[in-house]
Amino acid sequence: MRKSLLIVAVLSVLSSLTVAALAQTAPPAPPSGPVGVRADYVRPVPCILPTLKIISAQMVPMLAARLSLSEADKAKVLDLLTKSDNDIKPKIENQVKAAQDYTTLLANPKASQAELVAAADKAMKAESEVLMVRIQALFTLKALLNEEQNKQLAEYLDQFAKPWRERPGSIPLPPVAPPATPAK
Repeated sequence: MRKSLLIVAVLSVLSSLTVAALAQTAPPAPPSGPVGVRADYVRPVPCILPTLKIISAQMVPMLAARLSLSEADKAKVLDLLTKSDNDIKPKIENQVKAAQDYTTLLANPKASQAELVAAADKAMKAESEVLMVRIQALFTLKALLNEEQNKQLAEYLDQFAKPWRERPGSIPLPPVAPPATPAK
């Protein structure tokens, strides 16, 4: 009994000291830069169109496994997607810059509606340019594949492009409750 009282007393003293120490710490400094926008965390508003991020040189091992590519085909696909990645890199940089400009302008209280619309239009055009390069790479990739591989690619793209797909091992949501009836 004495040990448990001693343990409780020690824990309460430690928790009191911890709370007191945390209360004395200074609040974090306000972020620097234009209205606190951190450029490294700014991402463009997602498009409702699938962005085809799997059409990339980084995804060649996965594509090779899914599509049963031979070593020669794998090398051709790697060359194609590496060239596409090099073509798309400046467009992605433009997209990120346009999105950062738009986000900065959103936080600016002196920005006019016309400026905001122009910045949003610039960001959407930059996103469209990225998507067009990826679509071009997709069709060039399809030209390299045979009919069965194109069918497998289409199935994979369909699966990849559905943001609402269930993840393996996810817990199903409970059924929707019936509408509430007013109390009498």
